[in-house]
Amino acid sequence: MFAKVFGQIFDSSIAEDYNCRRMFMDLLVLADSDGVVDMTQEAISRRTNVPIEQVVKYIDELSKPDELSRSKAEEGRRLIPVDPTRSWGWQVVNYRHYRKIRDEEARRSYFREKQQQHRAKKKKADNKAVKDASVDKGGHCQTVSSASASSSVFASLFQEEGFGEEWQQFFKHRKLKKAPMTERAQELLLKTLSERPKEAVAAVQMAIKRNWTGFEWSWIDNNKEKENHAGQKPWQSAKDREQADKDAANRLYREQKRATTPEIPRQEPEGFRAWLGQNYSNATKVPYGDMPEEIIREYQNHQ
Repeated sequence: MFAKVFGQIFDSSIAEDYNCRRMFMDLLVLADSDGVVDMTQEAISRRTNVPIEQVVKYIDELSKPDELSRSKAEEGRRLIPVDPTRSWGWQVVNYRHYRKIRDEEARRSYFREKQQQHRAKKKKADNKAVKDASVDKGGHCQTVSSASASSSVFASLFQEEGFGEEWQQFFKHRKLKKAPMTERAQELLLKTLSERPKEAVAAVQMAIKRNWTGFEWSWIDNNKEKENHAGQKPWQSAKDREQADKDAANRLYREQKRATTPEIPRQEPEGFRAWLGQNYSNATKVPYGDMPEEIIREYQNHQ
């Protein structure tokens, strides 16, 4: 069996007698999950390699009331008989109390680990999206400034399907135009694109098609007015239209998949905080937006 021994045992009233404390610690290891040592004194002696005389002596000592004990349960006794009609078998007093403390510590440790994994995963995704932003013709990585790299708004741009590839092409385009991308220019352009991230891919495509080295949303809006009745955008090539069709098919697939998968509520569900207090009491002050997905899924399954 496994037992967690709390350090305060060294400050208890049995600490002065080394053999008595050792006997009690041995019994904690031999106890089952409910704190019951369902063994004879002879069996305990064989398992612990402690002489039978000492086993008898210290079990008797641990079964006596102790006025100096921190706990007043059972008048401070450490052991009580499981069955008064038998001469063997003992219940460790307060075993369930300390097991609950141990389980709570394990729960807190589990929650901390899950939060660390969640934050590390999110940070890695954001950093990768920005780091892979673009590569120039010579294969040298071009990244945004440190201020931009830390922005989740800019990182979300590169999570838009197809944006990273188009942004690389835009770098090459500017280099051919003899207008290399500086950090400041990139930051300003990304700031403009982040205003309407869903249209960012089309905006970059238009800039390349129109031979621009930059863009403003007013330019994009003016071109939108020229779209024909079939919905074809005048700046799109045949290859771009083919890719747009693929993107539409992918979006339809994702929508169908989401329809069969329960979504995580954006707002904190009613009753969630009370359930959290019962199962993850150390997490009650964590904002809902920072809550690991696994815990929210667990609450959904609980409903």
